Amino acid sequence: MSSQRPRLVAKLCNVQSNPALVREFQEFRRRLFVDTLQWDLPVFGNLEIDQFDGTTATYCAIYADAKLISGFRAIRCDHEYLALSVFPQLATERPYPRAPDMWEISRLGVHPPDLNIAGVTYAVMLHLARLRGAKALVALVDLCHERLLRQIGIKTRRYGSPQFIGNDRKGRRLTAVAGEIPIQEQGGEAYDALMDLLQTVEIIDETLVFRPEVVQSGPAKVLPDASGIGDRAIGEAPSWAQTHLAGNRS
Repeated sequence: MSSQRPRLVAKLCNVQSNPALVREFQEFRRRLFVDTLQWDLPVFGNLEIDQFDGTTATYCAIYADAKLISGFRAIRCDHEYLALSVFPQLATERPYPRAPDMWEISRLGVHPPDLNIAGVTYAVMLHLARLRGAKALVALVDLCHERLLRQIGIKTRRYGSPQFIGNDRKGRRLTAVAGEIPIQEQGGEAYDALMDLLQTVEIIDETLVFRPEVVQSGPAKVLPDASGIGDRAIGEAPSWAQTHLAGNRS
């Protein structure tokens, strides 16, 4: 017997429009990145917060039946952002952008790991880029995350070669690569299937930067089968997703 899919809602906000949601997302980040993944990040009380959690940040929090299960932070690249400020050494072949039509995505995570929820999160991320008129999305990720993006139909471009960036709290080495997702270069069957996942989520914009938009929920669509990515029910994930869908390095 198949279980009923949860109601998915993605909320876009900033600290001015919904400070309570921002705090909830920062608590989610602490549970995922610090408690689960053991990243060496500062914690303030019950929250994971850094210097980029300010008025320039836009947050996305995705809920399944009112429980926060994934999200990300977006910052326009004419402001200070994480990859540029903290990891400048990773841009060895192309400079980090400083333009208002480029956005950095950081603190992207899905917890607990779930393939379809990850797909929804990426689709909402790309939807946000299109609404904001972004030419590209900048991110710092590990190599497994980079491969995953390509598997599900998202084209990427590196700013430099992968480099060692430190150790987690268990002493494990962390390797990351900086790059971008060029929006205008996206397309193809896998990418179209990914964007079809927007039909499964209601998107509520609370930032008032652009006209509020709602994408009504519809019949769920799944990612095409490709190297282990296929039709899996909500709550299930392939074995590699248990470690690599949890979050990105930024």
